[in-house]
Amino acid sequence: MYLFQQASSLGRTLQAARQNQLTLGFVPTMGALHEGHLDLIRAAKKHYNRVICSIFVNPTQFNDPADLAKYPRTIEKDLEALACSGADYVYFPEVSDVYPPNSSPETYQFGALESVLEGAHRPGHFEGVGMVVARLLRITEPHGLFLGEKDYQQCMVLKSLLKQMQWDTKVQLHICPTRRESNGLAMSSRNQRLSAAGKRHAALLFEIMNSCKDRYQEFSPDQLSDWAIHSLEAQGNIRVEYFSFADATHLQAVQNWNESASVRVLVAAWVEDVRLIDNALLF
Repeated sequence: MYLFQQASSLGRTLQAARQNQLTLGFVPTMGALHEGHLDLIRAAKKHYNRVICSIFVNPTQFNDPADLAKYPRTIEKDLEALACSGADYVYFPEVSDVYPPNSSPETYQFGALESVLEGAHRPGHFEGVGMVVARLLRITEPHGLFLGEKDYQQCMVLKSLLKQMQWDTKVQLHICPTRRESNGLAMSSRNQRLSAAGKRHAALLFEIMNSCKDRYQEFSPDQLSDWAIHSLEAQGNIRVEYFSFADATHLQAVQNWNESASVRVLVAAWVEDVRLIDNALLF
């Protein structure tokens, strides 16, 4: 496994690999890796000759400086896990290498995706995501991009990014299933900040989403959302930011079940002082 902190040296290495007809899969991360990230590495390894993983806590996608400061950083543990999972190249740069001084990073607009759910609750977040992923894609020029479905809205944003960059035919987007703990809690780097009790409470998000699959034909979307929020907050340890049923293709909230062929349930909630998100296919 080869380690790089500078885009220039990584770029030369990857260019040589492409000249040798090797295909490249890319897994962008912010570190604090868990089995969900490692699933992406293993999936990329099955599809491509070489796998690149980036570890970069991107400041432009945090709308809360305190959240950025608290984000877990475990680089030594991450590098060990990546070596065991088959990563070939790891890029873990300083901010100045991703965003060089006096440079003007590319910016992209994502339309309605920026005004609903995560876009509404984290202003500027997806602009920052688009900015950093565009930069990382230009550095790595991969054949495949691997993302986790837990960040469903972000997957849709990055699909739009590839189209805007006109790279949607150049880079194959692979969206991999959410990896969960045995109690159903979606794996997330932020889970490291939860106590054991907090993790038990957080598992209720998945439990309630699953209950919605059994109940949705009995209630309207608004009624079911109200029931879900009440069920979660009645525990006293969870504060729900949103619990929404949205069309799976554009994430606009549905008012009636019959107005969409496919609906996802998406939730954001605070457990202890940690903000968690999750989602699942309803139908």
